[in-house]
Amino acid sequence: FQGEKNLTTMKKYETELSHEEFSSNVITIKKARHYACTDILVAFQGTRLGRLLFGAQDPEFNSYDGLITNSELFHAWVLKAFTGNEQPFFEAINKRKEFLFHGITLKSKQD
Repeated sequence: FQGEKNLTTMKKYETELSHEEFSSNVITIKKARHYACTDILVAFQGTRLGRLLFGAQDPEFNSYDGLITNSELFHAWVLKAFTGNEQPFFEAINKRKEFLFHGITLKSKQD
């Protein structure tokens, strides 16, 4: 859902993490309906209007799960940034890793 220009700008701020499994500080929640998980999606979850606007919820990872994951990742990132302790951040990533993408992938330019 991100445009090429925005991804190119974001790529400038991407850094490597000191972890063998997670190589990028950029994390995206798979199947996210919006770049910011909010309670609006949770409020519509399971309603007729929600299904009409957003389609069926993923039974394995719904809007509430996205909101909780986003909150856990943000909290762990703040701890990492302010205390230098990376462990909570890696634990938060690992907890939901099957629902996350790592890094920025730019489209290759075709000649």
